Amino acid sequence: MFGIRLLIVLFAIAAVVLILRRMYRRPAPKQPLAAPGQMVRCAHCGLYLPRDEATRKDDLDFCSADHRDRHTRG
Repeated sequence: MFGIRLLIVLFAIAAVVLILRRMYRRPAPKQPLAAPGQMVRCAHCGLYLPRDEATRKDDLDFCSADHRDRHTRG
């Protein structure tokens, strides 16, 4: 009977130790987010998009070639 009680107490102590270790574990360092690029606004529809994805014509930025063509036609 004493052996089973000792075994239960040891399991309880081990469980408490594991729970406390998880609670006080330092969080993993977070990866810094990539620096956002400059955002520009489509001259035709007003959508904001990264400058490197925009289509440019006559110092204006567009979200697609279709909007560029529509804007230049009228």
